[in-house]
Amino acid sequence: MHRLMILFVAVMFTWGASYAQPVRSTEAPVLEYDQYSAMIRDRDKTPRLRVYPSGKVVVHRPIYMKRSGVYEMTLADSALSALLDNTQRAIAGFSAVHMAERTEALAAAERQQGTEFVISDDTITTLTIRIPSSQPTTVTWDNLQTDARRYPSLAPMVSFATVERDLLELSLHRDLRKTDDVRTKEDAK
Repeated sequence: MHRLMILFVAVMFTWGASYAQPVRSTEAPVLEYDQYSAMIRDRDKTPRLRVYPSGKVVVHRPIYMKRSGVYEMTLADSALSALLDNTQRAIAGFSAVHMAERTEALAAAERQQGTEFVISDDTITTLTIRIPSSQPTTVTWDNLQTDARRYPSLAPMVSFATVERDLLELSLHRDLRKTDDVRTKEDAK
């Protein structure tokens, strides 16, 4: 009876321990997306959204956001392929250097016509894609959605902004399930 009790306790301890910790994947994400305000001083640097080759989606909402926490879901293979294809196409056609030159030229033309456009709080978008058949690519742009609306003739900008909107929608998907709370530095002490 004593052995049976020890076995029962050991099984319960092991079973409980396996569910106490969130499952961590060892695979690297194929896509990482982040968007943040430049005004946040001590921002959480964890990417807002990560997508893994298995289709697993992990959304991280920092403590200062509504509904903060870590959320997960799994994409169907067809949805994963479409997301990666659309993202890869948008990123391949986007050159930050070329877009900076074009937007500056368009802004200069606006200023000559007496229009000054000012953004008081920059929103920074960063997108990294890691497709096995190519080198990892990271693109960063300030005020992507604003610039895409402001310069609709810049097709690569509009494509990148469309992908960002798709990723923002994915980060709010109804199938996401909360798996963990977000902790602050003070919580870790």
